[in-house]
Amino acid sequence: MKTLIVLLLTCSSLVAQTSQHYSYAFTNVPLWDITGPFTNGIPGDTVTGSVTLQANGQFTGTRTEIDTLNGDYLEGSGFIKGRLSSTPSQIELRYGWQGTYSGVVAGNNISVTANGHGSGALIPVSRSIQFSETLRVCVVHGRCNTSVQGIDLALDPAMDGTWQVDVDLDAAGSKLTGQAVLTLSTGRSFDYQVSGTQNVKRDTAILRLKGMNAATTSSLTLYTQGVDQTLVKLQGRLLGQKLKVP
Repeated sequence: MKTLIVLLLTCSSLVAQTSQHYSYAFTNVPLWDITGPFTNGIPGDTVTGSVTLQANGQFTGTRTEIDTLNGDYLEGSGFIKGRLSSTPSQIELRYGWQGTYSGVVAGNNISVTANGHGSGALIPVSRSIQFSETLRVCVVHGRCNTSVQGIDLALDPAMDGTWQVDVDLDAAGSKLTGQAVLTLSTGRSFDYQVSGTQNVKRDTAILRLKGMNAATTSSLTLYTQGVDQTLVKLQGRLLGQKLKVP
C-alpha cells in the first residue's frame, strides 16, 4: 500500500506545472504613447492640457487656454477626441476639440465658442507631435473667424519608444498558461492573460497574449524557440500601432 502511495505521489509530481519567468526587451521596434500633459502657445496665449491614449488607438483629453494679448483676457476650456494609427512609414494622428470661452475683449464682456480639428504625425527624432490645426472661433451673437495654425507638442521626456514584455509561464505537458505585463519606457503598463502550446520535439512554442483591463482591445502573439523561450517572431497591436518582429 505504501509503495502504491509513493508511486502516485511521484506521478503527480511529474505532471505538476512548472512556472518560469521570461523577459523580452524591444529597442528597435518602437511603441509610442502620447499620454500625458502638454503645453503649447506663445507669450500671452497659453494652452495646457492632457490626453490619454487608449489601447485601441483612440485618445481623449482636456485643454485650457488663457489669452491675455493686447491687454484683453479670455479664458476657456474644451474636450479633445482623436485617434492614433500607424502605417509602415509613420505614426499618424487625427483629432478634434470644442470648448467655450469668456472674458473681456476691448473693454467688452464676451462669450465665445470654439472648435478645432487637425492631423499630423509623431516625429521619433524630436520625440514630438507636429500637426496642422484649423480653428474656428465664434463670438456668441457675433461674428466667426477661421484660421490655420501649426502646432508642435513634446512627448513625455521618458517616452523613447522602447518597451518590454515580462511573461510568467506555467507548463503542463504541451499546454502553456500564465500572465504577462507589457511596460512602456514611461513606466505605464498593460496586463495580459497568456495561453499557448509547446512542441517538445521541435523545442518551439506559441504564446498568445490577450489584453486585460486597460489592454482589453490588444493582443500579441509570440513565437519562441528553445528552453529559454528565445523570441523568434512577434505580431500584435497596441495603442493603435501594429507591432511586428522581425
